[in-house]
Amino acid sequence: MTRIDSIDDPHIAPYRMMKDRELAREGNRFIAEGEYIVRRLLASDYPCESVLVIERMAAEIAGVMPAGVTLYVTSNALLRQIIGFKFHSGVMAVGRRKSNLTLADLPVLQHKRATLVVCPDMMGVQNMGSLVRICAALGVDGMLLAPGYHYEMVQRDIFLTRAEIHRKFSKILGFSRRYRLTSTPLFLEFAAGMRELPCSPWSTVTYTPRGWKGPCYLIGQKYTHSWKEFWEETDWDYWESRRDSRCQNCAMHSGFEASAVRQVRQSPKEMARMAVWNFLG
Repeated sequence: MTRIDSIDDPHIAPYRMMKDRELAREGNRFIAEGEYIVRRLLASDYPCESVLVIERMAAEIAGVMPAGVTLYVTSNALLRQIIGFKFHSGVMAVGRRKSNLTLADLPVLQHKRATLVVCPDMMGVQNMGSLVRICAALGVDGMLLAPGYHYEMVQRDIFLTRAEIHRKFSKILGFSRRYRLTSTPLFLEFAAGMRELPCSPWSTVTYTPRGWKGPCYLIGQKYTHSWKEFWEETDWDYWESRRDSRCQNCAMHSGFEASAVRQVRQSPKEMARMAVWNFLG
């Protein structure tokens, strides 16, 4: 067990490089966050380099540490500085990816033919347009495109802001008329900034080892094992309004596809559009 008292300590350098691209350049590393995920990593056959925990969790995590893995212990305040989050789970780990499989290693290809589309590091709208055309040529039945988003609590520029989502999805909306995307037309218009939708956080509720995750699939502000408590004590009106700072740049399917369907019922014209989309694409 090693104590960390400085953000500049070289032992915890990987934890300061949260982007997967940066970690991969350093040797195919990845970050695991949260007690459950870290425990799964430590119990798996994936190599684990180190674990970083806050003081109050050190004794508990030390009990499941395998031989040869270093446990770093730091204060709550310093961990917030290291990772750039205002909120965190108190435990993180650095793991290493295994070597890539070859096509011959995939079990599905040992028994039958399969269409395999591999798309690493897709970054731009032009790449997505090319990908959609390729998938159409290969006979893919549908494709789901969703925006990652820049959490308010993340200080580094990891995901997309709302303005960036609007720019990218304005272009995606253009080629959605030529290729079958799984997203509904109303959701694509919302992601492109052409219409406003409330959030529907209750539409994709998630049960985790810690209980029901509230208020939504993305924000774990409170966990409870009681469905009644989860459903009746969550302020759904507040979260639907998107007033919370953590919701400002969110345009995820999990919150807004259900909202698009709800809005359809308010307009016969939109109901007709959805019917055409369902049957004709």
